[in-house]
Amino acid sequence: ALRQLREDGLVASRQGAGSTVVRKEGAPPLYVHSVGSIEELVQYAEATRYQPETRRVLTADAALAARLGGLPGNRWLKVEGFRYAPGEALPFCWTEVYVNAAYAGVGELVGRRAGPIYALIEEMYGERVTEIEQTLRVAAAPAEVAPGLGIEPGSAVVELRRAYRVATGELAEIAFNLHPAERFSYSITLRRRR
Repeated sequence: ALRQLREDGLVASRQGAGSTVVRKEGAPPLYVHSVGSIEELVQYAEATRYQPETRRVLTADAALAARLGGLPGNRWLKVEGFRYAPGEALPFCWTEVYVNAAYAGVGELVGRRAGPIYALIEEMYGERVTEIEQTLRVAAAPAEVAPGLGIEPGSAVVELRRAYRVATGELAEIAFNLHPAERFSYSITLRRRR
């Protein structure tokens, strides 16, 4: 199978380095997502550019509360926009962020300063994010987002949901990142404890 992939020009092998996937000529860039710690998440956010398109404070109805894992009536700052890899004109994902209203002041800095939103919360409010829960699922691209990602509405996307909790256990932020499925790879390295 590997030989066939090499012959098709889809992988390249190098002695001592294994095989790597090769992008076909004219194919959109593949975004490989590899984050193993909270500190690496900072590097990811600083190495990419988030361009917010909308910001608004809203009150969660029953449907939004269920999606966020909160209660109806909770208030959130909602920020939406595309995220770009360095030097790329086509965004690699759509990011929809909900910030607990207690930390909504960060809204003025989102998109103006590099780095993750949770780091702005820590800086502005003296809180410390101690836990980030990640969940992956496959979804359909919303009609209003698909054209910006260069895909057809209803196409498969990988939804990466991150829930950020501070030391008290309170949710500070929830982010949904939609990645076109054919241009996304998620990598996790597991190590044995000594």
